[in-house]
Amino acid sequence: MKRDVRVACPNGHTFDASVHRSANVTTAPHLRAEIMDGSFNLTTCPVCQIESYADVPFLYHDTTVSLRVWVYPERDRHAAEEIRTKIRQAAAIVESVLPTDRRGPELLFGLEELRALIN
Repeated sequence: MKRDVRVACPNGHTFDASVHRSANVTTAPHLRAEIMDGSFNLTTCPVCQIESYADVPFLYHDTTVSLRVWVYPERDRHAAEEIRTKIRQAAAIVESVLPTDRRGPELLFGLEELRALIN
């Protein structure tokens, strides 16, 4: 699912970009390929035309292997415990209504960790 978010290019220009906040690779397998090849959530600055990755949190899920994991920017690693607490609180609400089969970690930091997990 794509949403508009405010991002900044490497030169510091800010702009609105449409990026994925959720990547369901079961229904959209091309997203896994984009994650693996580095084209996932790429944006182009309208001012300087530099292409860069929009480093925003997103939910990755692949129901074929019961994997659901939040991927946060590496810069947020210092807040890992706070993020995990929020994820667990939200999961408790959802799981009280919907059954869940899930394996693997609940939180990763950066696309490199995700690539290592799904490779």
